[in-house]
Amino acid sequence: MGRSQNPELERKILLKALSYLAGRDRAEGIYTSICRTVVEELPVDSCSIFLYDSKSNSLHHVASDARTAGALLETEDIRLKVNGDSRFSRCLRGDSRPVVLEEGDVDPLLNTSGFKRVILFPLTSRGETLGLMAYASLPGSPVPEEGDLGILGAIAAVAGAVALQSRLEDELERSEERYRVLMEGARDLVFVLDGGGRFLYVNPRCRDMLGYEAEEMLGRYFGEFVSGESWAQTVSALRRVVSSGERFLDYQWVIARKDGRPLTLDVRASVVVSGGEILRHQGIARDISQEKALHEELLRRDQELDETRSNEERMRGYLTVATLAQEEERARVARELHDGPVQYLVALRRQLDLLEKLGNRKEQVEVLKEIDSLVERAIQDLREFSRNLRPPILDDFGLSYAVEWLVEQVQKAGIDAKFTVEGEPRRLDRDIEVACFRITQEALANAMKHSKASTVEVSVAFREDVVEIRVADNGRGFSPPDSLTSLARAGQMGLVGMYERAELLGGSIRIDSEPARGTTVTARIPLRKSRS
Repeated sequence: MGRSQNPELERKILLKALSYLAGRDRAEGIYTSICRTVVEELPVDSCSIFLYDSKSNSLHHVASDARTAGALLETEDIRLKVNGDSRFSRCLRGDSRPVVLEEGDVDPLLNTSGFKRVILFPLTSRGETLGLMAYASLPGSPVPEEGDLGILGAIAAVAGAVALQSRLEDELERSEERYRVLMEGARDLVFVLDGGGRFLYVNPRCRDMLGYEAEEMLGRYFGEFVSGESWAQTVSALRRVVSSGERFLDYQWVIARKDGRPLTLDVRASVVVSGGEILRHQGIARDISQEKALHEELLRRDQELDETRSNEERMRGYLTVATLAQEEERARVARELHDGPVQYLVALRRQLDLLEKLGNRKEQVEVLKEIDSLVERAIQDLREFSRNLRPPILDDFGLSYAVEWLVEQVQKAGIDAKFTVEGEPRRLDRDIEVACFRITQEALANAMKHSKASTVEVSVAFREDVVEIRVADNGRGFSPPDSLTSLARAGQMGLVGMYERAELLGGSIRIDSEPARGTTVTARIPLRKSRS
């Protein structure tokens, strides 16, 4: 390619390009100025600039100028699809050398008929082809000589530099727009600090989170807004990442809103460091005040729950002790009734028998017989009372015999009662036997007194890890309340006692009943241990 023979023209065009690169003009204006200058100063009839889009593999026209309208290669709205047969394709695929079409050459994309010569120069910059320039001359007009090719190539190089700069600026503008939309639409606080810790940027979210407009925070030191402890932690974290060479860091800010209310922000940040100095510090801060308050509330409630459980355990312990004490007292009273008043009454009856044998008056004998009858009833009642307080059969023979005795008492009351045992009967821990006996006793008492049942079925099932008591009657039934509180309010303290005895041993009570459909009580008590 020949050297430029018009250095003044080349300088003039370069100055126009530099004015754009310096930011004083738009790329479209520079393209038009270049084309106009070429037509005015060089032996060509028209000059056109096309930019190449690699994604669509096509060219589009951006600028042109001509001495006459008939000298234009293309109009401004043309868009050319590049294919392998076109000289355009050859120019875009080749090196920086021009492609020359002489008169008579035909290009499938360009209507070159009627032109004496068309010269195509690729627009290249940094090894990338960005488009091409087309110089066209009509028949009868001067055409560029070999010596003019140098300046034509230089002009194409300048246009290529302008094209690259324009594309980079467009990409930067689009990137900044995407960044702006992303940052301004973010639900979290986005900020940028300079090396001195002053706000360079804050997204509009600061208005909702902190009550400040962005303009109120710009240029101010971040330490004006955060607590002293947060400031110290942030500075310490920044020093640590600078010394370690890391870029990313996490910390928390306790920051004051404009109304004085504190917020806790969880910050994820990064830094730009040069020469051991922080140039930029940017981050995203999320409001975790509600999460923190919720966490503290959960901790408080956990503590209250622990205290409640502790109180419940203490009360359960007190109730266990009270229940055991009650059973011990029942046993003591039963023994004293048997060993004291009952024995005295037995002795009195014997004395009355003796007196009856010794007496000889008929009236005396009748009175003594009446006294004897009353004493007999008192003895029976005291014995029954003593057995109900603590039947000796429970202590002597165990649960199955004691429950069978309860069933016999129901049979004596005229009710058809049946008793069955599942599994191998065995002695259980004392408090388990007592609880099962009392639950069965209460269920049978309810069947006789309240349900007005005519038949009752009682079963005791000895399983490996649980004992199950079942009492079913055909009485009038009822609608069981849904809680112990409801049972207590209804005055059904016997049922409440059944539930409490089962729960004290980690067991459960289930009551199935409906009006006119009878009642079934099922108790399941886990076996902690057994005794032989």
